[in-house]
Amino acid sequence: MRSSTSIKFSEADWKSDRQVGRKDEGFRWSEVLMFGYAEELLDETKIERIVGGDDVARGLGIRLAAFGGFDVVDEYRAGVFARWPVRKRWMYLLVAPDVNWMRVNDWEHEWTLRCGVELLFWGNKSR
Repeated sequence: MRSSTSIKFSEADWKSDRQVGRKDEGFRWSEVLMFGYAEELLDETKIERIVGGDDVARGLGIRLAAFGGFDVVDEYRAGVFARWPVRKRWMYLLVAPDVNWMRVNDWEHEWTLRCGVELLFWGNKSR
């Protein structure tokens, strides 16, 4: 399980907020919760840091996220991901469907599917 919270300031968002009367003053936040199982990581030497879904070489997980400003929530996102090796330890298959709900789309759901083959061009000779 992993939780990630961030707050950022953007001059472009600040200008946009002033034009539309939004009270966020250019600040945006995000909250991401990830639950998963990783049987293998791409780089096992970095186990001491917080592991994310992009670090998984063999495993699966669920990702839940919310994004917004201090005044409103702009987006919710939910998805699952799975990655496993196809050829030794340098070619991996990724499947990651998501569903998004965005304020600008009147909270209509939007499905996305990321899938593909990822090739790893770094590591030691065992890869």
